[in-house]
Amino acid sequence: MESWPSYLLFASAFGLSVAAFSSSSIIVLRTLTIVSSICYAFYYFIFPADPLWLDIMTECILIIINGVMLIYLYARHQKISFNKEEKEIYQAIFSSLTPFQFFKLIKSAKWVNFAKNIKLLSKDSVVESIYFIYNGKAKVVLGPHREVELSDGYFIGERSFSLGQRANADVITTQPSKMLRWSQEELKDLFSRNPQLERSFKNVISQDMAKKLNL
Repeated sequence: MESWPSYLLFASAFGLSVAAFSSSSIIVLRTLTIVSSICYAFYYFIFPADPLWLDIMTECILIIINGVMLIYLYARHQKISFNKEEKEIYQAIFSSLTPFQFFKLIKSAKWVNFAKNIKLLSKDSVVESIYFIYNGKAKVVLGPHREVELSDGYFIGERSFSLGQRANADVITTQPSKMLRWSQEELKDLFSRNPQLERSFKNVISQDMAKKLNL
């Protein structure tokens, strides 16, 4: 006969499973799955008239698989290292990405230094690169009497990447600037193999475009 401890244990196991598959973090998902499987294994061992060994073995296999994958994720994370600039960018802009996602994204970019008065984009031209201003400034020339200044933390060329359009303005550096540059073609190739990374990156780009509406 079922008792309240059995209901509580089963409900806990089920609740942990739901929480696991509701998480966007693979580490949280695997950790909660392990705890859920432990609860299920105890339930199948304690409360039926005879232990349900097949179900217990199934849960133990899940525990082992997820445990091994957690060890692998931890080992992979230990190999990831960022320099000072990359850490600052990750914390300020890309914190919604996992460290490994950001590692792949940052390694596909190149650090570039521009002098003052360098034209990065020309109006109506095909945009081949996306830039991120780490330190510096650039002006966006939208018309004869309309300019917007971009500084640290803003992207350049993101509109073209998101919407597939040509440049809608000239963009010129107004002081020596240090930037990250991504080739659009290389980014598309990277995202074709990492769709979750593409979604996360586009969310960051959307936030940048929303900030620019207030400039």
